[in-house]
Amino acid sequence: MPNQSNAKKSSRGPIWTREETMMAFNLYSKMPFGQIHDYHPDIVELAKALNRPPASVSMKMCNLATLDPQHAGRIKGLRVARVEKEVWAEFHADPGQFMLESEELLSRRIGKPPADFRLDPDITDLPKGETRRRLVNMRRNQFVFRKMILSAYNGRCCVTGLAVPDLLNASHIVPWSANPNERINPRNGLCLNTLHDRAFDRGFITVSPDLIVCVSRKLHVKADESVGARFLLVSEGKQIDRPVRFPPDRKFLDYHYREIFQR
Repeated sequence: MPNQSNAKKSSRGPIWTREETMMAFNLYSKMPFGQIHDYHPDIVELAKALNRPPASVSMKMCNLATLDPQHAGRIKGLRVARVEKEVWAEFHADPGQFMLESEELLSRRIGKPPADFRLDPDITDLPKGETRRRLVNMRRNQFVFRKMILSAYNGRCCVTGLAVPDLLNASHIVPWSANPNERINPRNGLCLNTLHDRAFDRGFITVSPDLIVCVSRKLHVKADESVGARFLLVSEGKQIDRPVRFPPDRKFLDYHYREIFQR
């Protein structure tokens, strides 16, 4: 008699668990949609860790995309599984906590931090212990947030269209220090070039809930003497480019307008 596996199987192989689906969602959130294919090294790596073919992982990510509000009705996958709907519901309920958990699951399963994660040089000199652990986790969270935001905006500044990664920042709408629960919520981010990021952080510009750039009057009075101010003023009244996933949450934009923007 052939051996009988205890693992539940569907006609397409072992049924995906919640944790496996969360790991696939994590990759989906950090990868430009055009790169979701069987040969992407991150997909191959996860597939090996899950003992599944890469095609199974890429199809799972495509199925998750069919439930993405940004792609509703435009992407076809296999029949959507209940676990995929449940994972999306978990993400919508608490995006920050979901991404923290899914990143930890992914890191443990593949046996290492994200492949291109690097510690800042100053961290290597810190003593061992809780302080170091917290700072390392903070850097990892910042890295994950950046990956999600740059991917969502196709590696372009949402105001100017600049597509030079070294000159782009993943800007928090509600500041990192103001709400720890939203630190890696991708709907709390914008992809901005370094100048617009600095101006946004200091409240010299904001983005309204209808995604229009607003410029502080303080920059208007500096226009005659500052090239930078004039460059920022060019953006006034412009609608930002919409992301391919994770659109900025209106309540976060409203917070920035009310609490940070220097009207």
